[in-house]
Amino acid sequence: MFRVCRCIEAEQKSPQSGDGAGLPVFIIVCTKFRKLPSVQPVLEVCLAGEHIQRVASSAEVMSSVKSLQQSSMVCAKLKRGSVAGCGEIFLDLFHPGETTPRYTVHVLDQPYARESGRRFAAFIVPQGRETEWLFATPEGRSTLLKSAGFDRLAVVTLHRDQIYKGLDAVQEELTDSILHLAPPGLDQNTQIPFLSVGSDVGRREICYRGHSQISGDFIVEEVEGDGRQLFRRLIFLNNQGVIQSEARLKLLKSRKGKPKKVVDTGYLACEHHTYMTVGVALAAPDGIECNVAVIGLGGGGLCTFLQHCFQKVRITAVDIDPAMLEVATEYFNLVQDERLDVYIRDGVQFIQQAAEKGTSFHAVLFDVDSKTPGDGMSCPPPQFLVPTLLQDVKKCVGDKGLFILNLVCRSSKLREEAIKNLKAIFKSISSYKLEQEVNEIIFCTDDDIEETQTWRSSLEAAARRVNALAKKRKLHTGELVDVTNLISCLKITA
Repeated sequence: MFRVCRCIEAEQKSPQSGDGAGLPVFIIVCTKFRKLPSVQPVLEVCLAGEHIQRVASSAEVMSSVKSLQQSSMVCAKLKRGSVAGCGEIFLDLFHPGETTPRYTVHVLDQPYARESGRRFAAFIVPQGRETEWLFATPEGRSTLLKSAGFDRLAVVTLHRDQIYKGLDAVQEELTDSILHLAPPGLDQNTQIPFLSVGSDVGRREICYRGHSQISGDFIVEEVEGDGRQLFRRLIFLNNQGVIQSEARLKLLKSRKGKPKKVVDTGYLACEHHTYMTVGVALAAPDGIECNVAVIGLGGGGLCTFLQHCFQKVRITAVDIDPAMLEVATEYFNLVQDERLDVYIRDGVQFIQQAAEKGTSFHAVLFDVDSKTPGDGMSCPPPQFLVPTLLQDVKKCVGDKGLFILNLVCRSSKLREEAIKNLKAIFKSISSYKLEQEVNEIIFCTDDDIEETQTWRSSLEAAARRVNALAKKRKLHTGELVDVTNLISCLKITA
């Protein structure tokens, strides 16, 4: 038998005496047994308290030891000084013997202010809120750090498929681990303040688990937001930091008097959907029956909103994934009727065939995510921006129609290439970049609105119409579109 044991006492003595950096100390215990045929060697690790874990191979032993050494080196670096200006450091925390993380911790510093006395704190992100900009992005966490006013902040997120008894229990569980992330000069007996939003760890309930041949494993979950507002979300497990679709839920009394969860059809979770809706309003004049094609269904939130907002618009939605139609119908209240049809088909092939048949649309919307976003563009996939397909889109919308593209691109080179392809096909292009998102909504047409003032006045009128319709249909009580911001930030491509 071969066992590797961590010697916590030796590590604790080392930093206290100033001897070394307090890196992990291991004891190796070897026990010799009589050799028996077909009996595999017994390999064990004991790296957390008295918990002994049996592993299958020597490679697993080495991996466990290296992982602990690496995390200890990170903690040692944090003990030596500030990491302000060096970005963030993040670690995953596991229960002994488990292979999925229980917590993820992002540690970040700002320049040390001696007079503040606010050296270090931990911030616990409630369940379901880890995808919000403030907690999910480096820029957001930097804003949180400045707002909290501490020199160092450890931002802790909680994972799915874990049970958390409450905020106090989480604090107690995390205290020792958080102390290892403290800045230099902080006494080991210092009580670290734990911050959060509200007084609990939030609520998360998984409603459905599914698998798609296209998108992989996914879940539908319900989480509690501000003011105990309930939201239902579609999450792809291969990209858990991104909400694929979200619906706000309303509690209504059923005939039997029991509360019933109902999807709020006036809620647009994705800000870019608001501005795509403005494009539809521009392409679909009031009182005229219009045809709109939406490539990319997801949970159906955009299609459902368009269906309720524009009573003369007929929507053709296209998605390659049959699992998405099932989820949208079952959990996000997507209802097909005489004004909404959904086709399970490859979006590229749909556009090509529509162009061949001479099918026309007043507007074509691309809201398609890429399954391989590593090239710097996560929406749409590159095959949706090739010149031949854009020519087919132009055939579908004609001289007066509108092509509305949701572009999510972190590469300036790829964006320039996309705009170049669009300019080669369409006479007139304008765009609106969302302030706190990577999304950029691009409006393309062959209609004679090349002048800057014409674009601005046309989109302003369309935005005001969306606001008026949303109120009239009781989808939204306030101003859905910030018209002033839209017009001031609108870019016209020459």
